[in-house]
Amino acid sequence: MPENIDTEAEELAEACRISLRAANEVLEWFKHRERDEIHRHAADLLKRILAEVLPLEGKIKPQVVGLRFMAMDFLLNRRAETLTSLASRAQVSKQTLDHHVHWLGDRLNFRGFSQKSQQARAAFAEAQRESWAKLTPEERKARRAGKAAQSLNNDQI
Repeated sequence: MPENIDTEAEELAEACRISLRAANEVLEWFKHRERDEIHRHAADLLKRILAEVLPLEGKIKPQVVGLRFMAMDFLLNRRAETLTSLASRAQVSKQTLDHHVHWLGDRLNFRGFSQKSQQARAAFAEAQRESWAKLTPEERKARRAGKAAQSLNNDQI
């Protein structure tokens, strides 16, 4: 019967032999502590992120700090903005921003919402290595320079 079920406050009051009012105050205090723990955890995470973004020693390079903040934005991004569009808005290459995203993600052991899983990342890297291994040195050089590699020379046409 529902009327025979004790509330949390009634159970606490009975178990600890305290008044119902005191039991309600204790439960309210626990609810606030739970929120404090969440805020404390979030503050600790933010402190860890900032410690990675801002170097503790040596020269601080504003461009690197900016790229790491953009990387953090991408990792926490729920707007579904692509790395390409973010890099375009920042006027940096996608590869540069990608490097900072992976560096920060690896340091914090955090994968962004729109990133591949670690297994997919490893499989993709292996496929890329195999693809590059099939290219001739000239084709690799052309690709690194941003030119499309031609599989046929003009002489063979």
